[in-house]
Amino acid sequence: MGFLDRMSFKSKLAALLALPLLGFAFYSLRDTFQQAAKASAMARLDQLAILATKISPLVHELQKERGSTALYLGSRGTKFADQVTAQRKATDLRRLELESFLNGFDVGVQGEGFQAKVAEARRDLEPLENRRQAASALTMSVQEHLAYYTGLISKWLAVTGQIPALSQDVGIANMGQAYVNLMQGKEKAGVERATLSNVLAAGKFEEGLFRRFATLGAAQDVYFANFMASATPQPAAPVPGKTGECRRDRGEPHQGDRLRPGGGGRIRRGPRPLVPGGHRAHQRPQRGG
Repeated sequence: MGFLDRMSFKSKLAALLALPLLGFAFYSLRDTFQQAAKASAMARLDQLAILATKISPLVHELQKERGSTALYLGSRGTKFADQVTAQRKATDLRRLELESFLNGFDVGVQGEGFQAKVAEARRDLEPLENRRQAASALTMSVQEHLAYYTGLISKWLAVTGQIPALSQDVGIANMGQAYVNLMQGKEKAGVERATLSNVLAAGKFEEGLFRRFATLGAAQDVYFANFMASATPQPAAPVPGKTGECRRDRGEPHQGDRLRPGGGGRIRRGPRPLVPGGHRAHQRPQRGG
C-alpha cells in the first residue's frame, strides 16, 4: 500500500490545505515586510523634509546677510553697519535651530554620500564668525566675501539636492527636485542682488565682477524653467513673473541692459528702460483724448 493510502481522511485533508496555507503565509509575510520597509523609508523621508525646512531659513538669512554685508563693504564701512549687525543675529538664530535639529538627527542612516554632504556643509559654516570679523574690519574684498557666502550656501543647497534621490516615490522625488530648482534659482537671484548692492554702494564694478554679474540672469531663467517643468500647476503658478523672460515681456529690461561698466569700472547707464506703453522712463505718457 502507498503512503497516501495509509493516511487517514483527516491527514489527507490537512495535507491538501497545507500548501495553499503556506503560500498564503509566505505572501502575507512578504507584504508585511514590504510595508514595514516602506513605512521606515517614509519615516526617514519625513525627517529629511523637516531638515529641508531647517536648511531653507538658514540659506535665506545667509543670502540676506551676504547682501547687507556687500552694501557695507561697498560703502567702505560708512553705511549699513546697523543692518549688518541685525541681520547677523537673524542668521545666528536660524543656524542655532538647524544645529539643534542636526544634533538629534541620524545622518548616517541616509547613506555615506548624504552624511559627507552634511559634514562638508557644517565644516564650511564654522569660519563664519571669522569672515564676519574680516568684513567688519574691511580686510576682506567684496569678491572674497561673495565667494565665501555663495560657496557656503551652495553646500547647504547640495544637501537639500540629495533629498529627492533618497525618495523611492517618483511623485515625491519630482516635487523634491522642483523645490531644489526653485531654491537654486532663488540663490542666483540672491547673488545678483548682493553683487548689485555692492556696485551701487561703491559706484563701480570691481575687477571681474561685471562678467560674473551678467551671467546670473540667464542662470536664474534655467533653474526657474526647470522648476516650471517639474512642479505641479498650483505651486508653479506664481513663479513665471520672476524669470527674466517674463520681466522682459512686461517691458522691464534685463539687468545687463541697464548697467554697464564704464572707464575704470565706474557705472554708466545704458538706454533708459521702457515702461509699459512703450515710453522711456523719463518721458511722461500722453493722456488719451
